[in-house]
Formats: sequence, structure tokens, C-alpha cells
Amino acid sequence: MGISLEDLAPAVPVVSIRVPEGFIYGPTVLQPTLQEYDETSKNGGYSDVTDENGNGLGIPPPPPLDVLDRFKGTFKGFGFNTIFRPLSRNPKTITKFPNPPTDKSTSNLLQLNLTGETQVFSEILLKDVPNRGLFDQADIDLIGRPYTQSIVDAMPDEKGNFPENPPVIHFEPGLWMRVPQVEDMPELAASFCRMGSIPHGTTINAQGFEPARTSKGAPKIDPTSITPLEISQLGIPPIKPHKTVTELKEKRFDNQDADKDTTRRLPQDLRKFIANGSITQQIIDDPNTILRQANEGKDIVENTMFIVSTNAPPGAFGGGTSNIGFNIGSDEGKKAEASREKKSGNANAVDVTAQYWVSKIRIEVELDPSMSVGQTVSPASQGPRDAVPEFFIDEHVEIPSSKKVVIVAYDQIQYSQMVMLDFNGLKWPHVTVATLAPIVSLEKPTLSSAIEYGKGSSN
Repeated sequence: MGISLEDLAPAVPVVSIRVPEGFIYGPTVLQPTLQEYDETSKNGGYSDVTDENGNGLGIPPPPPLDVLDRFKGTFKGFGFNTIFRPLSRNPKTITKFPNPPTDKSTSNLLQLNLTGETQVFSEILLKDVPNRGLFDQADIDLIGRPYTQSIVDAMPDEKGNFPENPPVIHFEPGLWMRVPQVEDMPELAASFCRMGSIPHGTTINAQGFEPARTSKGAPKIDPTSITPLEISQLGIPPIKPHKTVTELKEKRFDNQDADKDTTRRLPQDLRKFIANGSITQQIIDDPNTILRQANEGKDIVENTMFIVSTNAPPGAFGGGTSNIGFNIGSDEGKKAEASREKKSGNANAVDVTAQYWVSKIRIEVELDPSMSVGQTVSPASQGPRDAVPEFFIDEHVEIPSSKKVVIVAYDQIQYSQMVMLDFNGLKWPHVTVATLAPIVSLEKPTLSSAIEYGKGSSN
């Protein structure tokens, strides 16, 4: 018996990040206001303009959220996760494979997961987050919003059964922030910043100093690769966003071959997934294939792309990852032939780069006389694992006397994330991709706002 795509579309929990009304982030009462920004002061700073009583003229406007303004409410969808993880030979935690492995590599296990996902973004902004400048550098304000990301496993067990409550395989609370341009100390472009905490013992600070780029039509999504890279024992070239890592030699493993069912991979036998098209050799070689497939047949008006990375580009600073001792060890995972005597690390998450595409999509929704205010409505799905938006019918929606099709528009979020795990002298790509659409959260998004958004759409 095959595996249906319906079985591979599990329910996903929505983890609240709701910030209550009246939660106002701001500077201390001991210095309640930053002084007024004017055109004579440096970008990202404040002037010394005061009124006749010597008081500052108020808090200036924060930097624009840019594309992050579209990260609000709850988004839900589906994706794919690949991870080469360390393979323990300790009898207490040994992995039992359905088929005895015949591949030679014993250090790693390639795990493949079809996934369901939600991302929840706070409706309330953190508007006035003051960072104080030193000497001639003026104070600056950051702005942003909290988020949670929850990813569940959509895979069946080795007997083909699907759990009633699928396990959450990734959970990440964090913050999306905008940092203004600074022209004094240090001179930096405005940036996007994602700060996240992962239960496995890793925290990330990923920055994007390049401006978001908007283009007409569907996004052009380049291929990505999961093939591991050999670490030079003399040093590790940094992973750079926008560029392929050509400095390091690739090392392909047998468990990357979809048709081999006796390798150290879970699941070992991919025939049922190949048959329904959910996991194929093309998808293993390039997980971004799933993102391109998700856009097929959609009326994508425009898309906005931006990248964040834990590695700052030349001339910029900051960012990075931090890991617990179990992960990093004494060698940060850089040395081959890991051992107890060397106090080697188990899996050091050293690099994170994530590319996002936020697309404006136009679609038809059918209304009928049986509908009423308070209900939700969705467009027709293109398949069980299609990310389908939900809309709340509010009092501004005119319920028709007969069936009527209306044009609406919504924002779709897609991302491709590459985490490099260093262990046993290799860099092991951990790639996660997903396509997400807004669902109703706190009676948002409303259908009337989606209809208005659709009216402004044009190719």
C-alpha cells in the first residue's frame, strides 16, 4: 500500500507569542525620551534640539520595518527537512535500522522529514528599543516583533503508521528586529536581525545588511545542496551569503542516493515517497525544488527577497551562534577522528544562513449565501500539502444572494535555511525549507482587507 499525500499533511500546533495590549517597550524612566531626530543629525542618531524649557522634543520615528511589516499574525504550511546527524554506537542509544547498513561511513545518519509548520508573529511591536551610543555616536532605536516557529514531523513510523500527535522536531522562540543605519561608530547599513533560541542548545543572531529586493512575478529560487564539505585543518573559510562555498571539497555519501535502501538513512526505503513525488532524488539533491513546486500554478504578482546570516559580510560586524558544551567540545567539531580522549564536540552549529521570499499572491475565493460574519473561508487547495490561506468574514464583507467569486490577495512566506553542523572534521549541511500562508489568528486576516489587497494587484 502506498502513502497518501493526505497522510503527510498533519495538524500543526499554533504556539502563541501574543504580547498583551499596554506592553510598551522603551527606555528607562530615568531617561524617558531620546531627543528629536532631524535632517542635520546622522542617520540612526538624534539631534540636540530642545524646546525653550530645555526638554527634548520627543521620541523620533523608529526605522521602517520594511518587509518585516508583512510578518504578522499566524502562518501555516508544509516543508522538508534534511539533517546529517551524529550516529552513536553507544549500546545505550544505538540506532536500529530496518535493513542492515552496507555503506562504509559510520559517523553520520541522514534523516529526511516531510514537515508541517507554523510561524506566529506578535501583533504588538517592540517599538522603542534603545541602544546607547558611546562618545560621539548617538543613541539609536531598534524596532521589531517576537515570533515562534514550530515544525512537526509528518513522516510515518517504520510500520507505516502515523502518530495521532506528531512530534515537534523544531521549536524556536525569537525576535525579528530592524536596526537603523549608523553613520558614525561603527558605520553600518540598516539591517534585518533574527535572534532565535533552539532547545538543542544553540542560539543564533543572524543579520542581513543587504536591502530587501522586490521583483515582479514568482521568485527565482536557486538550487541548494546538502552534500557535506571537508574542513581544512588549517582553517575554515566563512560561509558567505549569496555565494556558493567553493573553497571546500565536497564529500558525498551513499545515504544521499534515494534508490539505496541499505544505508545509514531514515527512512531507508524511499520507494513509497518516490511513488507519490514527496521525496525524490531531485528533492534530496536540491531541497529548494519543493519551494519551486509549491509556486507552480499560482498567480504571483511580485516577491520580495532578503537574506540573513550569522556571518557578517566584509566591513560589517556581529552575528554568530553559541552552543552548549556537549555540542561544541574542545575542537568545535573541526577535527577528524573524533574521540573521547580528544574531548571532541558532537555537533557544533557554527553557521546559519536563511533566504526568504515574501510573495504577493492573487487568488479566487467563492462566497455563497449560507456564509455569515464570523466564519472563515479559504480558496481551493492545489493539494493536501498546499499552503492555503484562511480569511475571516468580517462585517465589511457583503454576503451575496447567490454564489459569487471574488479576487483576493495574500502574502506567502517561503524560506530556505542552511545550518552547518561541524563534527568529525566535516561541515554537514542541515537544510530546512517551507512554504507558509496566513491563517486566521485573532480574527485576522479579514476577507475585506484581502479583497482590498487584491484590488491593488496587477502584473
